[in-house]
Amino acid sequence: MSFAKQYLTVLLDSRRVIRSVTQQTAPLKTGSISLYDREVRVLCFSFVDEAGVAIAFAAGGAFDFSVDAVRAAKAESLLMAFVDDAAINDTDDWADADPTAGKIGVRVDCATDLFAASLDLIDGEADIWCQLRMFPNGETNPCTLLIDSGFAYSNVIGRYVP
Repeated sequence: MSFAKQYLTVLLDSRRVIRSVTQQTAPLKTGSISLYDREVRVLCFSFVDEAGVAIAFAAGGAFDFSVDAVRAAKAESLLMAFVDDAAINDTDDWADADPTAGKIGVRVDCATDLFAASLDLIDGEADIWCQLRMFPNGETNPCTLLIDSGFAYSNVIGRYVP
């Protein structure tokens, strides 16, 4: 199955999405991570250094990705979405996904009741925070590759069922 894709460049030093190496901040709501209720989306991250050269990650690492409407979630709060390693770097989702080439693909399932309930609490549009972590091969402590804001939206039709 083919899912909607969003292509994003991440400057590893800042751990943020950028428009280009020469313009290192993404414009408001354009170029930022965008997720939609009742959609499965593949975020296609290309990691670069200050010169725009791809960052190669060591083979064999594991990844996870989380989304929430607050930056520092409390222990009792639930994430809007969590993606474990099984849904990251699947070449059926993004043929170019290859951490050794600095390309990490993340399939985010926003078609969940928890994602929808989170949007219902904030009138259908939310500033969100996203974090991508890598657990290097054999390590138990992760390193953060991305921590950045984005936007989550309800669909126009929403959850209408005729």
